[in-house]
Amino acid sequence: MAAPAVFASLIPLFVVAAIRRAEERIHRQLVEGKALAAETAISVTLGRSFDARRLQALVEGGAVRRTATGLHFLDADGWNAHESRRRRRVVIALCVVLGLIVVGAVVFFTTR
Repeated sequence: MAAPAVFASLIPLFVVAAIRRAEERIHRQLVEGKALAAETAISVTLGRSFDARRLQALVEGGAVRRTATGLHFLDADGWNAHESRRRRRVVIALCVVLGLIVVGAVVFFTTR
């Protein structure tokens, strides 16, 4: 397989890793800032533009809440649901990859 093709096939993995790192940075800020309720909400510092998109996605997904004043706090139940959905997606992706490997092996060995 040519190097550009290998690199191109790894791009989704890099994107997923970047998403995970951004979410961990946001989560760490909220936990370290003790922003676990509306009364203790903080302003989240976004180091990268990707962080802003992930924060918006976490707010839309219910893992992070935004107050009327624009501050953020972690919703524990929402975060747990978000992590559960993430784990489910990982298991599904691994099952799909494993299924493709099995199909490829069956095709390879039956056409020999």
